[in-house]
Amino acid sequence: MKSSPENAFSGEFQTFWDRHFGPLAPLPHVLRTALPDRWFRAHSLPNSVRYAKTPAEMDTVLMRYRTLAAEVLLEGEECWMLCGTTTSPNARGRYHPSLDYSTLSPLGQFSHDGDEWWLFGKAAPWAFQETIALMEQRAEGFEGTLLVASQKTGEVFAPYDGGCDLIVNSPGRAALLWDQYRAWRSSEPSGL
Repeated sequence: MKSSPENAFSGEFQTFWDRHFGPLAPLPHVLRTALPDRWFRAHSLPNSVRYAKTPAEMDTVLMRYRTLAAEVLLEGEECWMLCGTTTSPNARGRYHPSLDYSTLSPLGQFSHDGDEWWLFGKAAPWAFQETIALMEQRAEGFEGTLLVASQKTGEVFAPYDGGCDLIVNSPGRAALLWDQYRAWRSSEPSGL
């Protein structure tokens, strides 16, 4: 899983990404694979159910997203909110319908595993309450990726349809999360 070596993102984001992740592509699955000792995954519903079928199940999904986001993002703390898509930038609105793309900047384009990716994002204070519509859509499986990274620590919250991944700063911290959220984890030895 290599990214194109000529990845170049815009200014502040490039500096941030280089400091925390170097040449890795800003994609959750790339970080999970390259940093397995700093990775933690939790499923969003009991018994690894992937999609909420009732309002009560969606409440559980959002509670877990909120709880896990709070492990790496403090309310009001500056973060990078990043959306990646393999779809032409002209069609991107249909993939993240709750995002106001006029507030996101194109951060760059890169190649990864034979796909062309477009990355959009913004630096903003973290506020889970303001992202609920986006989190609901993420839980329902919209295409593309969503990654939120603390500007202070570089720790990452990356929700997907079925759960979320966290990338933390140390293997010890990841081990504590694996233990603390044992009931939310996969029963698979791989953690997936």
